[in-house]
Amino acid sequence: MVPNIADFGLDERYLGVAKIYPRQLLILKLNTGQVDLLTDYDHGVLDMWMAGFSVSDDGTRFEGGYGTTPDLLERIATIKASGRSHPREAVMVMGRRAGKNWMGSILVTYHVWELLGTGDPQSHFGIDPNMTLTLSVFAGQHQQALSGQFQNIADLIRSRPCFAPFLAEEKSGVVRLYTPAQLARGARALRVRVQ
Repeated sequence: MVPNIADFGLDERYLGVAKIYPRQLLILKLNTGQVDLLTDYDHGVLDMWMAGFSVSDDGTRFEGGYGTTPDLLERIATIKASGRSHPREAVMVMGRRAGKNWMGSILVTYHVWELLGTGDPQSHFGIDPNMTLTLSVFAGQHQQALSGQFQNIADLIRSRPCFAPFLAEEKSGVVRLYTPAQLARGARALRVRVQ
């Protein structure tokens, strides 16, 4: 079962995040295209953020310094109308300690859970059944990638009970998961102590 992003992040059956600020949760909702989850508070914050940019005099670009483009909800509607559930990428320009890596790790694990939720991602997407699906994490330096974003993602996957049945391999810089289809064909998950 694939819950919405709020339930995935907060529910003990999934990530069970103990504390998240409402604006961080709003960012997760927007990045997954789940605008049906927006609360009155979210709409108020979003109105303030969208007021931070305006269309340039010549109409070719947005100008501003705080917030997001005023057509953000229309962009999400266009994405959904095209058959996609969420934006392909997001540029999150936020200050230090705003939780970019942490929110990014929640988004990545959510999308990994969505893949597992297909049962057989290779069949679902019509690709070779032996194809390995990969996720790469980039940073300015190799060690920075390992100790930052990747570590956050790996820690969530290794420590949450929902991922335990799928854990295939873990070593420095690598975490591999089996799909439900691979497990049904006889693959055996690692026996891991989940904290």
